[in-house]
Amino acid sequence: LAQANRLKHSSILRNGLGLLSPLLAMFCCGGKSQVQEPRRLSDFELAQRMQEREDRRAMRTGLASSQPRAENRQDWGTGATGQRLGGQAEGSEAERRQKALQAAEQRQNAPVGVSKERAAELARQRQREELLGRITEHYRRLGDDVPMGINVASVEQLRKHLDNLRAATPAR
Repeated sequence: LAQANRLKHSSILRNGLGLLSPLLAMFCCGGKSQVQEPRRLSDFELAQRMQEREDRRAMRTGLASSQPRAENRQDWGTGATGQRLGGQAEGSEAERRQKALQAAEQRQNAPVGVSKERAAELARQRQREELLGRITEHYRRLGDDVPMGINVASVEQLRKHLDNLRAATPAR
């Protein structure tokens, strides 16, 4: 196939089409029906490819690979399935759920890249918007208009106002 391409390319040059030869050489092997979208590599394949490049580069420069070969790697006792983060999966299902819930609460209370002051401010703002939404919904169910100054009230004032609305409204 490569020899056929060279023959085709040389005949084009002999016929005086030297300027078009790079363009024609690109499409000499097939048509558009053979063109496909590039396949996305999985994370494992990408990491494998990158490791092979690093190994080749290290061999060219004469340095030994900093990572041991796959055959020489130490087994840390996790097996093929691995382990969950946080150590061994000991305890009952309820304990694992409780730990997962605590971890989720920690992530919510301390988002990454946000200072503690900003996180507290965002939490207050989220709580304030939730209270405003509840009050607005309460007034909508009663068929009344929301008081005009309610948007400038503090979280504590909104909480008291909602409690007063609930106490004054008969349960349905």
